[in-house]
Amino acid sequence: MDQSPPLSSVDLRRVLANLFDQEELRTLCFDLEVDYDSLRGEGHAAKARELVALAERFGRLAELEAALRRERPNLDTTYSPERVQELQASIIAGSRPRVRDDFIEFTQQIEAYLNAFNLLHRQLEEWKEVHNLLQDLQNSFAPCRSYVFTLGRAGGPQADPHQRERALYEVEVEWRPCKRTLQKLQQQAASLQFTDVPYDPSSGNGPDWFVMPQQAATEIDRALFAEDILALTEQLSIFGDQVDQYLYLVDKALRDVVSDINRLPRPGSYTVRS
Repeated sequence: MDQSPPLSSVDLRRVLANLFDQEELRTLCFDLEVDYDSLRGEGHAAKARELVALAERFGRLAELEAALRRERPNLDTTYSPERVQELQASIIAGSRPRVRDDFIEFTQQIEAYLNAFNLLHRQLEEWKEVHNLLQDLQNSFAPCRSYVFTLGRAGGPQADPHQRERALYEVEVEWRPCKRTLQKLQQQAASLQFTDVPYDPSSGNGPDWFVMPQQAATEIDRALFAEDILALTEQLSIFGDQVDQYLYLVDKALRDVVSDINRLPRPGSYTVRS
């Protein structure tokens, strides 16, 4: 059998973006000794693009394709849309009327199933990215949350000024990683395509799982700048509660999408109606 021609960088990107989910892409990066998290960009498609760009810069496209083909051995059996249409037309032209009608109906069912599956799969990928970022935010916020009690004591009328200053400084230091994670969450919110209206920085409108924690974060920054311990304590509590709440809701959204995928009618199990 003739050896298949090498895939172009564009084809490699499309295959990685469409035929590999996030965890499979992570595994592929591990096999290639590439740090998945160091790849630029947010979201599955961006990581796939940057992996191909990295391989191209270092002359590793052939190695990437070989690893990709090990995971997808039947890659060369896929058909172009034009070839699929040609095969469909040939089958329809050479079939009896009843067989032709059944074939047309079945191909419509396949197309409807694939369209619904692809949409749900894209929703699943977006929710997974949001879930991971909110979980990172929850983890990075844990040290700040532990200072809420300390701030309460430092804000009392009998508090030592040095204790107050020290508490504010420590909270500010621990707050910085949270702000960096919030920036990543904002990038994800602004790039949404399948789960919600994307975040618009000019209007401030966007998904609640970003807008509400961001508003609390703004108040935390103001309280830190004003050295207002009472306001800072309150806003830290609000921020932590919101992150917990939206992490729970996003986890539920993930499970709902998985349930929707599992409930999709399989081709042949229902009748297409005009």
